[in-house]
Amino acid sequence: MRAARPSVVVVVASVVLLTGCGPSLPVSVIEGSDVAIGWRGELTSVNAASSAGATPGNLDVAAATRSQFAAIGLDGSLVANVDLGEVEIVDDEPFTVRYDLVDDGMWSDGVPLDAADLLLGWVAGSNALAPEGFDPAESIDEAGALVVPADVAWFDVAVSGGLALADGQPEVDEFARSIDVPLTGPVADWQTMLEIAVPAHVVGRLAFGIEDPMEAKQAVVDAIRIADPERLAAIAAVWNEGFDVSPTTDEGLLVSSGPYVVDEIREDGVTLVANRRYAGTTPTIETVELVALPEDRLLAALGSDVDAVEVLPTDENWEPIRDLTRDGAQLTATQTGSIWTLQLRGDRGVLQSTLARQSLLHAIPRADVVAAGAGAWSAEMGSTDSVLFQTGTGGYQISLEDSGFADAWGSPDAELAAAERDQAGVPAGTAVCVVYDRAEPFAAGAFAALAAGLAESGWTAADCGADDLDARLAEGGWDAVIASVPLPTSAADVAAHWGTGGAANLTGIGDPARDEAIATAATRTEPNDVRDLLVEVETSIVAQGVALPLSTVIVADVVASGIESVQPRNGPDARLTWNLPQWALPEE
Repeated sequence: MRAARPSVVVVVASVVLLTGCGPSLPVSVIEGSDVAIGWRGELTSVNAASSAGATPGNLDVAAATRSQFAAIGLDGSLVANVDLGEVEIVDDEPFTVRYDLVDDGMWSDGVPLDAADLLLGWVAGSNALAPEGFDPAESIDEAGALVVPADVAWFDVAVSGGLALADGQPEVDEFARSIDVPLTGPVADWQTMLEIAVPAHVVGRLAFGIEDPMEAKQAVVDAIRIADPERLAAIAAVWNEGFDVSPTTDEGLLVSSGPYVVDEIREDGVTLVANRRYAGTTPTIETVELVALPEDRLLAALGSDVDAVEVLPTDENWEPIRDLTRDGAQLTATQTGSIWTLQLRGDRGVLQSTLARQSLLHAIPRADVVAAGAGAWSAEMGSTDSVLFQTGTGGYQISLEDSGFADAWGSPDAELAAAERDQAGVPAGTAVCVVYDRAEPFAAGAFAALAAGLAESGWTAADCGADDLDARLAEGGWDAVIASVPLPTSAADVAAHWGTGGAANLTGIGDPARDEAIATAATRTEPNDVRDLLVEVETSIVAQGVALPLSTVIVADVVASGIESVQPRNGPDARLTWNLPQWALPEE
């Protein structure tokens, strides 16, 4: 615990009325309590649902300041947030989803959360009212950024998901604070596809100059209901860029629907304070400081300036972190939602035949490759046997049982690999050009172990390491690549990486049956049905011999002694801030 922290006494938790501060603190909050998190991020926008705003730092803050209908929990499954409302399928023909807010929900400025906020989330996420014929791909500037014309109602949403299948305007029940969203067909992400990313009353104020919040909301609703192109363009412009923030930002932009609200933005970080109007599960700690620090200062600040940090694991910091844990700090090796893989080209070169790929995969001493790549962190990183499921989840276990990975590639077999190479007509000593990023310690170490392990089976690994991995991949002429890939969070992600012709498919080949399973998964509404279809996809990938999962990609989350109930969540964002309301200080 930071030495400067004042003692916290349990009796302080009683309700204290603060003059000039609006509502009193929630009874759970201990007045004066605080924690500080060493942070590599930066708050640039309070609209983390936009393409430009979906940065790690903005998502960290959004996890504490924006309520959503459901989110991924610790075990990797979807957890409904009944504090915000309920989501249910109300019709199959057409497929219709109802988003129903709780009656007492409100923004931190006291304005109700209602159907206007839902309707704004719908129009932004779906782009259903965009001008016919507008192609955002034609509005990309030289830097690769989307530049939306001023008169075009296009919302630059980071992920549209199932809302892209919107089929007509929602039915709105303003009294019940709900909307019914019709779609052209069922979608797997029906519980999460609609985000209340920004408040409708703030959008109405910025777009139309209307100060009264309820009138501003109504102006947004009216513009959407009549599909007014000029007013929709003004709304879209605000949604896209109007929530960019800086240390001089008007506090009117910083209203929150979550357990915390942004109190201050500085060059060196962000201050969050408990949201006094939050109707859900409230925190115990009043103030959370996100302290911006460079990577090389994070560990040194732990225990003195900050209470928790997240750092990239290196051989150099393994021992200092070990020493911190011996002094009482808590270490969690948190998965980032990506894995290291070896992927093989099936569309060219010596690995075009399945038998040749099988031979190479049987020749690889995977445990040695992972250990060499992970270095001092090998025990924490751990291997993975799936390219689709996060380790420790139910889907991962079922994939292990059904995909055939353990039987196919679980153990190296040099003798079998040599025999398969001969059967495939590949001469002994044949070189495989392996591309990897030289600047990535894992990839460089993994390649060295891979090259050393292949010789016994008559293969040779040609060092095709590159300083610019993307450029080298685009150049072509390679046979295999050591690369980190994100675990999919949607069927669209699976299609991009493992489907035929997928934009991120490095293997160069696909499989019609796999494509069908992916497409079907996108239309299933039950998580277990989606899981089972993805297991079919994994089985196809294993059988084709185009990818060898190596290890999880991790970060080291280190929490000083004296901070309780910190449970970092595996995934690509908000690993520390997702459960700030559960953080606690010891009773004294």
